[in-house]
Amino acid sequence: MARRPSVRTAAIAGILAIVMVVCVWSAPSRAHPLAQGRMELVLARDAITLWASVSLEEVVVQQSLPTNDDGLIQTQADAYRAHGTYLLKHIFLTVDGSRLDGKVVGIQEPNNKTLTPGEPGKEYVVYEIAYAPIAPPASIELRQDVLLEVEFTPGNPWQSTYITGIRQGTSQGQENLLLTSANALKFTCDWNAAPTTIASPTVAKTNVPPPELKQAIPEAAPDRSHFIAGVLIGVCGIYLLGVVVKKLRG
Repeated sequence: MARRPSVRTAAIAGILAIVMVVCVWSAPSRAHPLAQGRMELVLARDAITLWASVSLEEVVVQQSLPTNDDGLIQTQADAYRAHGTYLLKHIFLTVDGSRLDGKVVGIQEPNNKTLTPGEPGKEYVVYEIAYAPIAPPASIELRQDVLLEVEFTPGNPWQSTYITGIRQGTSQGQENLLLTSANALKFTCDWNAAPTTIASPTVAKTNVPPPELKQAIPEAAPDRSHFIAGVLIGVCGIYLLGVVVKKLRG
């Protein structure tokens, strides 16, 4: 006669299943959903231009926020314009201790109207934001809190990060800086050199990150913990179901 599983064995299997459920349920709360983009900040004596390349995911998430413009956003172009207005309120540029207000002067829409994974030119919207300093800037500070007010789950907000370059005119500047909501990027200008004009960076022309910038963005390792935990839960559940069925028949 086959040995019947004891009540203690069934209880252990049930507890194990519960533990696995708790692990799976709590795992997402430890990781913030992430929207990634890039920025290029170009400084001149009498003008500052910021090119922000943002993902369609960022635009869509922002549209989930409650606004007073119901009925005004009917097309994708409307959504892109609305997100530009949103960016002006969540990207902060401080010049010599004073915050400057920006103006969206150009929007480059994606190459097509739907998300196409693996094709950067079709996944990003590029915004050209202009600032007008009252004097040649000596020092600047760039901050942002984009999407920070949007919760993916309770207590777990979205995070937007940008690989950023800052340069003075056409001269060499700082590249591959990481801008998050938790840090600020600072830059000191030197105007002893001859005046230069703003040249549109690669991001605004092609909307495709150059190879060296792609290499600066580490590939996220696939997280298989949820899959493994799910398999364990399934095995425990089948075992527990078998135990219950056998006891009902016995």
